[in-house]
Amino acid sequence: MSRLVDEICTGTSEVTEAMEIGLAQVVNGTNLVRETQQSLSAVVSATNNIKELVAEISQTSVNQTQQFQIVTQVMANVSAISKETSHETAQISDSFKELEETSNDLQTNIRQFKVD
Repeated sequence: MSRLVDEICTGTSEVTEAMEIGLAQVVNGTNLVRETQQSLSAVVSATNNIKELVAEISQTSVNQTQQFQIVTQVMANVSAISKETSHETAQISDSFKELEETSNDLQTNIRQFKVD
């Protein structure tokens, strides 16, 4: 009987030890799950931040493209105005040459009518 009691006590001790080991493993596993959950939450948060930054960069790129298109159109307008101004300047220059010729002709004609 004492042998049986010893066996039961030994078995109980082994079961208790196994339960303690199992409990420690469960606690360790639970801690690992919590750490993993926190890590995944951090990854999700970082991913959301990256998504927002990419959206902002994308919007900024669209805005810059629109601004570049406006600048390109303004430059085209300036070029057209410059060409028109150059053409008009050439016309004015031609008109001044004609005026100078007319003035010279008038002076020549006036000299002929001068009385000495």
